[in-house]
Amino acid sequence: MRILTVVGAATFAVLLMVSAPPATAADGPVAPSAGAGAPGPVPSNRVVPSLPPLHVVHPVGAAPGSTAAVPYLADPAGQRVILRGVAASGFEDQAYTGATGTTPHYTIDPAAYTGGACPVNDGLSPDPPVCQDDFTQMQADGFNLVRLTINWSELEPTPGTYSTMFLDRIAQVVGWAAQDGIRVILDMHQDNYSRFLTSPADASVPQQPAPSGCTPSNGQDGAPAWAVFTDGKPSCTLDGVNLAEAQAFLNFWENKTVPGPQGEAPGTGLQDHYIGALEALATRFAGNPAVLGYEVMNEPQPGTSAALPFTNLYDFSDQQLLPFTERAIEALTGVRDDKPTCPSSDPSGTAAEAALGRTVVPQVPSEVDPCAYPPGPTLINGQMVLFEPTGYTNLVDFAPQRSLPAPPGHPFSQYPDLVFSPHIYTHVFTLDTELGGTSPSGPQYPPSYTFGYATAESEAAAFGAALLVTEFGDPPARDGTILAGMVAAQRQAEVGTVFWTWKENCGAPTGPCPNGWGVYSPPVPSGGTLAQNGPLDTARLALLTSNPTFDGSGTPPPSTQATPSLAPVAEPQARAQLDAYITALGAPTAPAADRALAGEFTALVGILLGPPSADPNLVPTSCSQALPSGSVVGTAPSGATGYWIADQTGQVVACGSAPAVATAFTTSHPIVGIAADPTGGGYWLVASDGGVFAFGDAPFSGSMGGRPLNRPIVGIAADPTDGYWLVASDGGVFAFGDAPFSGSAA
Repeated sequence: MRILTVVGAATFAVLLMVSAPPATAADGPVAPSAGAGAPGPVPSNRVVPSLPPLHVVHPVGAAPGSTAAVPYLADPAGQRVILRGVAASGFEDQAYTGATGTTPHYTIDPAAYTGGACPVNDGLSPDPPVCQDDFTQMQADGFNLVRLTINWSELEPTPGTYSTMFLDRIAQVVGWAAQDGIRVILDMHQDNYSRFLTSPADASVPQQPAPSGCTPSNGQDGAPAWAVFTDGKPSCTLDGVNLAEAQAFLNFWENKTVPGPQGEAPGTGLQDHYIGALEALATRFAGNPAVLGYEVMNEPQPGTSAALPFTNLYDFSDQQLLPFTERAIEALTGVRDDKPTCPSSDPSGTAAEAALGRTVVPQVPSEVDPCAYPPGPTLINGQMVLFEPTGYTNLVDFAPQRSLPAPPGHPFSQYPDLVFSPHIYTHVFTLDTELGGTSPSGPQYPPSYTFGYATAESEAAAFGAALLVTEFGDPPARDGTILAGMVAAQRQAEVGTVFWTWKENCGAPTGPCPNGWGVYSPPVPSGGTLAQNGPLDTARLALLTSNPTFDGSGTPPPSTQATPSLAPVAEPQARAQLDAYITALGAPTAPAADRALAGEFTALVGILLGPPSADPNLVPTSCSQALPSGSVVGTAPSGATGYWIADQTGQVVACGSAPAVATAFTTSHPIVGIAADPTGGGYWLVASDGGVFAFGDAPFSGSMGGRPLNRPIVGIAADPTDGYWLVASDGGVFAFGDAPFSGSAA
């Protein structure tokens, strides 16, 4: 989870690190905790519930974009499964009061937790430790799923060495959950990249001076210190973003090489080490019936080295996040997506991608990488791979990413058990709240509590994935409106969810903490130590458990088998809702406060999403016609103020000053790209079989149509004179006309 804030005169609302006071040191003494929630041994006569395997059902014959077309989790009999979960955030290696070095606050040695023992909760960590009795409580409270927040820092404490002790500790917790019939998501969690932003691996790089108004801060959890490269950027927060965090993320997305031995990692880059950590989890837990699946990364953030650390989220999703997600899926599952396997010397295909020289990433994420990531040592089958959109989704209740579904024959991934896992914090972290809210009588955004779930349904269906919302929550004082609204929306969507969070502390060993987000109230300090939790918040639990649930065991309640009544909302319509809200706020007749708020919205949304006309999923009103959502494959410029948009069927619309050019032709293969003739008076279309079609002033110089190809064509690029190149998914390049051939990556 991220805390959001409003910072500075510009009132930018952004995802902000939770800064913690400096931290330290040794694990606390191991002893049973006192008071409410004290752990106890599991009764020897307990019957361990069975956990039948789950899978994703892909509806056949449903109308695209309809509720019935959304994949869903099901038991072996095909019955819809709706899970009710909670996040065990106390498992994280979080920043804590008095920390020095890299020692986690709570020991990872399983021996310290045997026999019902639990480290003392001294209140210095944001959450109590996760212990055996927690799962007895979860089961009694009606939860059948736990999201276990795992940090890279504990999985790979030194480069290329994956901690056997920490894997044993995870196995211990998975075993406790299984005893109580609770499934586990192994969540690779990070908040603000790492708690080591102030002590990065490249600390010897000269430190850049902090800009005026940049407040010193640190990260919360995630990457180990050796994987933090900040390039001298100061660890301080400006306009809501930590500059060192933004640079560290940029180095991660660029797969910066890690100095020193590769060890057990599948490659030398930061992403390779991270994927190696995921592979270590799979090697240990593949086939474990209690493990529902593996969540690739919590709330991934874009990186940048810009002075103002924001970036376009559509570009980030297309060019960095989705390709990385695909690599993780390929490593965990072994699917190749019709691509050759990358060499072990370059597992991410970085060199092959660079050889393509692309300036525009193709519409189809599965064709971004020219080769598939090498499979890990142990492949999962029948477990889920969960993946999230960017964490900035929390601001707008829809995922800013290119329109999907992909063209026929080009799925996002061939792995059948994918789960799209956004976080939905309507009126908690959405822009309306973070930028000051709206008046009850004025325009509202998001327009409803169902909005975030409706957009998530559309996004899940586009990926060919089931939907499971892995975070939602609110401050308890607002449960009567916000939590009640969220729960009602979940009922309409018939979707499983994970509540944030299970238990938490006040952040200090003394003082009141009235607004804890947990199922239990925070413990009250007593004698310098804390209990595991305060009293159960019964009103909150009653809301959380008011919807029916079915975990795949026994006979499902009839109400869980209904088709969701919530119609999906596609990204273009979601963006249009946001733009309409901003327009209404800024109307001449609107109150002055609303007009000022509209200016702030316009500034931030313009940076993160671009102006409405730049949304790659929207056809501007000045275009000659509309195209079906999800069908667009590319754009090509025409002069300074025009462009063409092409879809996979070969339809082309002219926008702005671009001339309308007739496109009468037939092909049995999907169109995968468009390129403009240098004159701006014509264009070429290319199909997946290499067929090229020239229109307007664009001359025809040849094609690969009817000729054998090792892999399908995925793009076309124009030479500055009169020629073009075609590129295949294996990196093969074909030059025509005046375009010179300079080599390929095949």
